[in-house]
Amino acid sequence: MALYSLLPLALSGILLLILRGCECRRTWDYELISISTSSSDDSKLAIQSKIERSKYNDLSFTIIIDWKFDMKDDDMIEMEMFRSPSGHEADFKPLPYTIPKIPFSDAKKNYYKQFLYGNIAHCSNIPTYEEIENSPWPKKNHPADNPSGL
Repeated sequence: MALYSLLPLALSGILLLILRGCECRRTWDYELISISTSSSDDSKLAIQSKIERSKYNDLSFTIIIDWKFDMKDDDMIEMEMFRSPSGHEADFKPLPYTIPKIPFSDAKKNYYKQFLYGNIAHCSNIPTYEEIENSPWPKKNHPADNPSGL
């Protein structure tokens, strides 16, 4: 057997040894540049949000939800999130962190505990799941000051 016919096998073996020691990990970060929120009817639900930078360039943001109506279990909830690598409006792409249009009762069961309450309970006055499981959502301001994980 000629030496040149073993060369591809040897190169494959070396490549496997090199790749075996490699770790795959994320090599990029993202920075929240802007945030916008909206409500289809501000007389029922008003949402304000803002981003602030400290003098040390630390990022924080605040969201205030002013809940002004009685939420029924068959009212619909929907959430969409987008990102843009450039910040240009034409570059925005949807993120997988969405809540499809579903009844409020399903949103409470499927998303409230792990997504909303788990990320902002430490910095907000939102009720626990047990408090809203069989009760209406409280009509009042619900601020979240510098929530993590969002």
